Amino acid sequence: PPLLKCRSVKGIFDSELKQVHALLAAQARESLGMAMIFDLVNSAKEWMRSRAGVVDVVEETPEQLAQRLEEEAEARLKAMRATGTAVTVESFNRWVEQHEAEEALRRIKAGASALSTGPG
Repeated sequence: PPLLKCRSVKGIFDSELKQVHALLAAQARESLGMAMIFDLVNSAKEWMRSRAGVVDVVEETPEQLAQRLEEEAEARLKAMRATGTAVTVESFNRWVEQHEAEEALRRIKAGASALSTGPG
């Protein structure tokens, strides 16, 4: 059987280490002569999840991940549209300055256009 050594990195008691080691050693004895590392790792993960009370995690395919991220982005955008953009005095003043600069530029361009297309 493989040499198994369980160490506590953080938050696992010695009694729990003995418990998971016994579980993995028993599974290793049952799997002698077969490939077992994958099974041992999965057993250890299941033990950790059950200890932590975590529901089995379903791994996503890249397509499922992309779909979920897109749906989350759409939900955030929808929420932003529902609440609108927060307007402060500072943001309003920046908008006014930008708008006035754009209008002045538009008037200058319109005036230059009228001069270049004037009677001639």
